[in-house]
Amino acid sequence: MWKALRLNADIITGYYMYIETSAPRLPGQKARLMSPTYPPTTGRCMTFYYHMLGSVGALNVRLFSQRTLQPVVWTRAGNHYNLWRIGQVTINSDSPYQVSSLVWWL
Repeated sequence: MWKALRLNADIITGYYMYIETSAPRLPGQKARLMSPTYPPTTGRCMTFYYHMLGSVGALNVRLFSQRTLQPVVWTRAGNHYNLWRIGQVTINSDSPYQVSSLVWWL
């Protein structure tokens, strides 16, 4: 589900993807978001905002390139309270890639 986002009129406006974390979610369930394919890069900074309230297991960011899911490049786990937080990661890839985010519940 896409919803409008306004953190602060001077900072950012846009949209976010929302996934319900309370019932009827079950422990161990997962949700994945995949980006479009991007060209190779030697250092692209990816900036994003995340909101993890409640019994969220973890949020992992990985690259998918050459038909392979690469190791985690950024992660956060547990309750980060009712706040929007900023995440940043430098992406390096010798081949075209997609960004993959995965959330799972405790």
